[in-house]
Amino acid sequence: MKTKGKSKKDNISSEEKPSLVLGKIIKEARKKDRLSYAETALMVEVSTEFLRRLENGTINSPGVDKVINIFYLFDLDINILNEVFLNEATRLIIKKLKPLFQKRQLLKQH
Repeated sequence: MKTKGKSKKDNISSEEKPSLVLGKIIKEARKKDRLSYAETALMVEVSTEFLRRLENGTINSPGVDKVINIFYLFDLDINILNEVFLNEATRLIIKKLKPLFQKRQLLKQH
């Protein structure tokens, strides 16, 4: 059996709790950018405690606006949320936010 290169989506296990998966994605992005909890929390306007709990998967309903701000900060693909939270509400939110993220990608290219 062939193995492919892994993306963040490939690391998502269907058996893991969505909040744990989301936390891992965010923690990985924060560490990659070498940001502390305090720096990240300040940038996305949440408390450091909230961010710690989010990364540890102990917040089950973090609030879409907060998650989107974090994804936007780290330039994460919002389609990952489809993989993590497979429900209609999340799909609708992502559909509405895609143009914003696409516009950002275009601006970064220029």
